[in-house]
Amino acid sequence: AGYAECEVCGEGPGVLGHIAARWGLTGPVVAISPAEAVPGTVPEDAYQLAALLLADGDADRVLVIAAEQTTDGDHAVAVLLTHPAS
Repeated sequence: AGYAECEVCGEGPGVLGHIAARWGLTGPVVAISPAEAVPGTVPEDAYQLAALLLADGDADRVLVIAAEQTTDGDHAVAVLLTHPAS
């Protein structure tokens, strides 16, 4: 699947940086915008990227937040994923 946008940054500006700072999260901050996403669900692309970060040892835990603004209202879901050995 393709991405409309992809950003990788150290501390992360904007909302991602605020969330990371607020909760004391460290490590890579990645924002993706999948070409197609179902409101209220975590896109498969996000799970795949989280699995790569865990498998490569770049992260021990990955907080995945999916948010969509639609004509039916705003939808958001968050999932904390950990490495199986954690």
